[in-house]
Formats: sequence, C-alpha cells, structure tokens
Amino acid sequence: MEVITRKCSYCGSVEGKIRPIGNYVVKLKALHMDGKSYLACQSCYLNKKTEMNKTNEKDIALKKKLIERLKNIFVFTTTILYIVEFSV
Repeated sequence: MEVITRKCSYCGSVEGKIRPIGNYVVKLKALHMDGKSYLACQSCYLNKKTEMNKTNEKDIALKKKLIERLKNIFVFTTTILYIVEFSV
C-alpha cells in the first residue's frame, strides 16, 4: 500500500513535519486560484491570499474609474443631445 504525502504546492513542505524556514509544524489549507485548488502551508497561504487581495483591490479600483468615465460620457452625450434637440 502506498502512503500519500501531502505537500505544499508552492514550497514543497510536507504536512505534519517541521518546516525548515519558520520552524513550525506544517498544516495545509486548500487555496482556490484561477478555478483550481492548491494545497498551501500557513506561510504560502498567507502570501498567496495577500497577492490575490491586492490584485482584487486593483481590479475594483479600475472598475470604479471605468464606471465614472462611462457616467461622464453618458452625461456629456445626453447634454449634447438635449442642446441639439432644443436648438432645432
């Protein structure tokens, strides 16, 4: 019978053993990225979650800017149409 060893998908630390860097017992957590599931130790989990949160914050900020620009374009367009309609 083959024993399955669970390892961190990022640094290769084995679950239940002492991690050389950080000197703690490795506990793996599931991390969902890009529609896939990965196993990550405590350290890698925090690092990847932080990266994902920063990416999400940037995406949200860009979407808000885009929405503001579209609102301004809409207001400008409706103002022009209003002026043209009443000047005729």
